[in-house]
Amino acid sequence: MKTKKCKQCGEEKDLETGFHNAPGSSDGKQTYCRQCSSKNSMMSKMLAGGTSYWDDGYLTEWEHFNAALEHYAEIFDCPALLKHKVGRRKAHRKSKFDK
Repeated sequence: MKTKKCKQCGEEKDLETGFHNAPGSSDGKQTYCRQCSSKNSMMSKMLAGGTSYWDDGYLTEWEHFNAALEHYAEIFDCPALLKHKVGRRKAHRKSKFDK
């Protein structure tokens, strides 16, 4: 059984089942294992769609902002804070120069 070390995770994996094919490479396999390739592909799709992953579990900045507003509205018993929730776009304050 031939093995190969993944360039990303560093794990030694079976050459035939652990890596996708890459005809242009010397051994005929990609440099990243199947799991790392899958993770990279998923992250690329997320970033291309305009989303980013936060360590606290929120996908977007506005989700994080809305959750914080809900939290503080509950703590301070102030439901008026909830009127500042934002949708998919960031909140935009009108200035005196906006028409």
